[in-house]
Amino acid sequence: MAQLPPLDGARLAAVGAARDVARSALVDALDARAGRKTVVFDARLSGPMALVTRTSTLKEHGVEDLLGLDAAPGSFRTPTVVYIVRPTIGATKALAAHVRAAARASEARTHAVYYVPRRTVVCERILEEEGVLGELSVEELPIDWIPFDEDVLSLELGSSFKECTVDGDRTSVYYAARALARLQLKIGLVPHIKGVGVNAHACAQVLSRMRKEQGGVGPVAVAPQVDAMVLIDREVDCVTPLLTPLTYEGLIDHFFSVRNGVAELPAGLLGRGKRKGGGGDHGEGQQQQLQAPGRPDRVALNSSDALFKQLRDRNFGNVMAELRDKANAIRNDYDSARDSSAHMSKIRDFVKDLKTLPEIERHISLSDALNRLASKPAFRRRLENEAALVEGGGSSAVDAACAMAEEAAFRRAPLADSLKPLCAASLIAGGLSRRQLDSYRTVLMHAYGHEQLLTLDALLASGLIRRQESGRSSFASCRRSLALSVDELDNDDPEDIAYTFATQGYAPLSIRLVEHALLRPEGWLGVEDALRALPGSHFELLQTFDTNGVPIEKPDEMGGNRLHSAAKSSGGTTRRVVLVVFLGGVTFAEIAALRFLSSRSDIDFVVAATELISGDGLIESIVPPHAAGALAGASHGGRGVR
Repeated sequence: MAQLPPLDGARLAAVGAARDVARSALVDALDARAGRKTVVFDARLSGPMALVTRTSTLKEHGVEDLLGLDAAPGSFRTPTVVYIVRPTIGATKALAAHVRAAARASEARTHAVYYVPRRTVVCERILEEEGVLGELSVEELPIDWIPFDEDVLSLELGSSFKECTVDGDRTSVYYAARALARLQLKIGLVPHIKGVGVNAHACAQVLSRMRKEQGGVGPVAVAPQVDAMVLIDREVDCVTPLLTPLTYEGLIDHFFSVRNGVAELPAGLLGRGKRKGGGGDHGEGQQQQLQAPGRPDRVALNSSDALFKQLRDRNFGNVMAELRDKANAIRNDYDSARDSSAHMSKIRDFVKDLKTLPEIERHISLSDALNRLASKPAFRRRLENEAALVEGGGSSAVDAACAMAEEAAFRRAPLADSLKPLCAASLIAGGLSRRQLDSYRTVLMHAYGHEQLLTLDALLASGLIRRQESGRSSFASCRRSLALSVDELDNDDPEDIAYTFATQGYAPLSIRLVEHALLRPEGWLGVEDALRALPGSHFELLQTFDTNGVPIEKPDEMGGNRLHSAAKSSGGTTRRVVLVVFLGGVTFAEIAALRFLSSRSDIDFVVAATELISGDGLIESIVPPHAAGALAGASHGGRGVR
């Protein structure tokens, strides 16, 4: 069983409390249903729930079986079935089918459904149309923040970017605002709120309305624990998720996928079985899959692994050397301990180091596999093309990205492998020409089927692919003013967040905005031109009260200068806490960049996001369900080494 991340060292006590709140809510829901019971989880919730409680805890509260919504109705063995699902049409119809099947079989069974984080009128209407509303109890389970680590909270909504951009459904923004309002009840009123993007502005407005509805009750009664909140709309920076991260954790996610703090690694990769194949190319569809017969190894990747915590945010180029140094140090300690004249303290040191040996061996095996994958020519070509795009390579770089996308499609690689370079080129260049779009559309249909025309339409609606128009792209406008491309970079001792994407030396646009907002004396006033080029407006507010004690927000005239001045007046001895909220998802590379800024400043950053995402995940969320068969590619039995 994967180990839960320890939260005792969280800078914000509410991070640790979030797990307790979620666990208590889940346990209370189970205890409300007496006797033996089966719990059926929505696939989007089973992973997050594993981060707040253990299976043993569920069994202590009467749970005999844990199943998914795809379970056959005949597989239920208990008199009570409890569904814990997201309020989606698909999940509601699936559980309704189970209830109807039980009624047809005349089974004496009690059904209850708990919608997370709330029940909706739409879902109740579907249950009524399916004829089962009177056959089950309908409740809601108000679980919002899931703690992924000491400094990371996520709502794990799953597809908020697609819902906002393609469907025009901003329910996720409401959920985020509601969760932030509840968080403020525990951490106190956050005095400064900064944001950029349409959804950031909408979230701030909903948060303001909820605060007024609370009146004088709530955050004001708690001493403020957070100095500022920065709201980042994912639509402002879609480029970052589409580029290849080169931090250790980011690269593991790129090749193998990290979901809910766990990576599923091919059997044998960690040295407990025979490796087959020599690795492969992620993103190019030619992986010789690093796998062996047997079940995959599930490895927890969080701060419960002290070595991983130390390595996860490093540029991958330094990880192998550091692991070798640690292994050599243990070998030297062993030699010293074997010496008959060795002092007892040396023997104790060796025994202490020996306990870390399994972790070191595991990460050496993992980094060795990553190194072989990252050394493939096609992967290097992908990095070179990304570097050319970021550095302003012009039409030749865009043409190369389009050719790379078509080549992946011709091989019928996993669909995201083909779409990522196309989307990145479109966003960076400000759109694709009609010729480029028509050419790719033809290749897309021949490779993956006519249903992918709907995928292309969804990508156009989302803004990930755009038709070329006159005028400069927003990315080009920001490249120079925000210094997004960094030429001089020392990965051994980095001085800039761009190390997270070296070799190309790309500084994540979203984190550059945070850096300017909080760590530069002029704040956002110094990059107003760049902010105007981005989609949506930017704002800086103060949450306060009027003379009658009524909650109000007013423009923060001092902007970044206020926090910077406060830091100077304290002499840098007081560390501040800033909550950075990502609406539409956050990547591991962005989290690593914020941790880097924390290490170089007097600010402890805490991340709160609607979900944790990757480039593949962003693309996959947009692909319509009936076109999702192409996600695995036609030439693979799966997504390959991811």
